[in-house]
Amino acid sequence: MMPEKAAPLINVKEQDAFLEDQMTISSALAAARRFAGKEAFKDRQEAGEAAQAIKDLKAAKRDAEEGKLKLTEPYRVTTGAANAEYKELLSPVDGAIKALEDRGLAFLRAEKAAADEKRRQEQEEIDRKAEEAAAEAQKAAEEAAKAQDEESRRKAQEARQAAAEAAVATPAPPPDPPKRLRGTAAVLTPIVKWHYEVTDVAQLPPELTEVVAKEASIAALVDVESKASKAEKRDFNLEIPGVRIYSKEHGMSR
Repeated sequence: MMPEKAAPLINVKEQDAFLEDQMTISSALAAARRFAGKEAFKDRQEAGEAAQAIKDLKAAKRDAEEGKLKLTEPYRVTTGAANAEYKELLSPVDGAIKALEDRGLAFLRAEKAAADEKRRQEQEEIDRKAEEAAAEAQKAAEEAAKAQDEESRRKAQEARQAAAEAAVATPAPPPDPPKRLRGTAAVLTPIVKWHYEVTDVAQLPPELTEVVAKEASIAALVDVESKASKAEKRDFNLEIPGVRIYSKEHGMSR
């Protein structure tokens, strides 16, 4: 069920100020209507009267605009005051959200770093055992070469083969820890966003110098490359002379 829309606090058309402006506008339009034809003015007098009608229309419009501002001033002041109070009210909330997201991202980074260190240590152990197995294989090969009877050579050869297989066997590395933090009904996911900063206007390509004030084209180029690199599962690859483009990790909670 859709919520009901808020109703205006007043009916503008019933306000005295609006009714007065409506009469002024109607009168100015009525006076100007006799000059609405497409043919040229018949004489200088008619042209002068039309010029006066233009002035009267502009004056009526100006007065109506001023009346509108006066009529809506209390509501605009109220909206401004409400926005200011809510901005102050919500400021600590935004700060708390960012602080918690930053801590969550820090936890994920620390967890990944710990997993990487564990993988490194396990790989060192794998390499150490592989070296030991290789040494045993070499020793077994030497013993097989020295053996006099067939049975001894066979056993030495089997030992060499087993040690050689152990030397090249590489266990699967442990999986990375989850990249998300899950709560009862919430998820915090780290995302990478690309930002830019104009460092030297003089180096900007000609097609970008005209919009450097708004920087809309630069933002669009960064956004397109960010989406394309993500969709194509490749590294971000965009360079613009005079612009520093950098990535920053943010937390996305939902």
